[in-house]
Amino acid sequence: MFTLVMMILMMMVGGSAVVASAFHNLGSFNNHHNNVNNLDNDDNSLNSSNKKRHGGALFRSARRRFDYGRAKEAIYADYLRPDSLYGSEFRIIFWVSRPWFQDMMTKIMSTPDLEFYQDLRGRQGKSSSCLEVMLLYPLKTLAFGVPYSAFVDYFQISIQFGMKLCCKFDAAIKALYMREYLRMPDNVDLCNIAKLHRDVHGVSGMLGSLDCCHTKWKNCPKAWAGSYQGKENSPSVVLEGIADYHMFFWHSSYGYAGTLNDKTIFDLSPFQECLLDGSFEERERRSKVVPFKIADKEFNKMFVLVDGIYMNYARFVKGIKLPVSNEETK
Repeated sequence: MFTLVMMILMMMVGGSAVVASAFHNLGSFNNHHNNVNNLDNDDNSLNSSNKKRHGGALFRSARRRFDYGRAKEAIYADYLRPDSLYGSEFRIIFWVSRPWFQDMMTKIMSTPDLEFYQDLRGRQGKSSSCLEVMLLYPLKTLAFGVPYSAFVDYFQISIQFGMKLCCKFDAAIKALYMREYLRMPDNVDLCNIAKLHRDVHGVSGMLGSLDCCHTKWKNCPKAWAGSYQGKENSPSVVLEGIADYHMFFWHSSYGYAGTLNDKTIFDLSPFQECLLDGSFEERERRSKVVPFKIADKEFNKMFVLVDGIYMNYARFVKGIKLPVSNEETK
């Protein structure tokens, strides 16, 4: 209708030449409109094929080119060379010593069952990130307690690959150190623990100190905040552990809600379970750390130091709040 009105107006004003020109322009407009429609149809078919190919995504972002060589040079210049810029602060930044890191990297390289270390190659045959990047990135992320995207620019990786590295790193650490560090003491360990505390404190039969520690959960979901908010006035997760004089953990249990106190956590603790089923007493007898004597009195169970909130069990020894003599102070 709009086109017909425009033609009538041009006939009234310009005559036949204008009408011929108008018809020529109208034909060009129609051809252009048909071409646009064809392009739209082609785009729709392309989008539908992209949906099928890429799982519903309309567009796929261009593949980024990361400079893996620059990331490796920066890591060695900052942390790993003998004259590195932050070599003396390596333990402060990553919370582990550099010799321990080198030992961990050697163990991962020599363990073929770990999926963490593999000579990854890109789709175009180019090298991927080096092993130093794959190990230092999750270490630094855990040490600073930041999201996966915090250090991707320095290590020249994507956020998705950084998330995968953290998951693989967790599995690698479990495979390498779980049997050594996350276990109950065996017969030899009990003898060494008893000797250590006897030499330091002059008391036989001491296993260690039992206590709980709250860690704040900053990103706790609001729906769970009420279940995890305890005495800290903010959501927290609780760790229960038994440590010896050298701060070596012989028992650790993590993941309890912050609303629980030390007594209720001990009711759920695996340490209480091994005390009740008799497995820990069997280890004590086989290691021959019991019986032992304190002040000419014989005891048949090792004990742990606890604070005042714990129950009055035979294995729990509480400290003296107001020591008077030198003996009580020790």
